[in-house]
Amino acid sequence: MIDWRWVEVDTLESQEKWNEAKSLLIKSWRQNPQDLKVAIRLGFFCWYVLVQEGPLGIKDVDFNELEAVLKEVTHFGMANFITNEDFLWCFGYMISLFHLVNFQSILMNSCKLAYNLCYMPVFSSYSSMSPG
Repeated sequence: MIDWRWVEVDTLESQEKWNEAKSLLIKSWRQNPQDLKVAIRLGFFCWYVLVQEGPLGIKDVDFNELEAVLKEVTHFGMANFITNEDFLWCFGYMISLFHLVNFQSILMNSCKLAYNLCYMPVFSSYSSMSPG
């Protein structure tokens, strides 16, 4: 299980310093793109700010850059983390809620791969139970 805490990023996010958090995440990912935690945190950050921009009143952030980075991280992850269930469930979830152009096939493949990697027999026993 990945420890998702990252004190520097968490602090910047809680202070709504979106540009500083974005810069730190992008810099960290560019330095070490194979770091799964960094890739997922960066992807999730981009997705979250894009989705919550209106409700949180986020301003002065380059949303086009965030979308481009999200697409870049997603494509990189699909090429490098395709067998990692943490990447697959997180990005599959984000794509299912925030549809990006040409990402539907990625979503379906992510969900299928994550299911195959993490299949738990308990799910099938629950799904086969009839009410009453």
